[in-house]
Amino acid sequence: MNYEVERIKKVLEANLFVEFAYLFGSRARAMATERSDWDIAIYLKKDPRHLPPWTVFIIEAEISRAIGEEAQLIVL
Repeated sequence: MNYEVERIKKVLEANLFVEFAYLFGSRARAMATERSDWDIAIYLKKDPRHLPPWTVFIIEAEISRAIGEEAQLIVL
């Protein structure tokens, strides 16, 4: 799991729109199964209504690609 967390951090740190993020759900509680996805909450530097509508989708896809597993983002 540490490998994946480091990969996620790199993707988020490289993104200009993300202020902070946190992991929650089964991965955060160390109760994940092989079918578990990665639940990540993000806070954006700008109001999401003022960003292109695909911004969160792109971040989610970049994270999923970096870790080779499904990630789901929730915007705070």
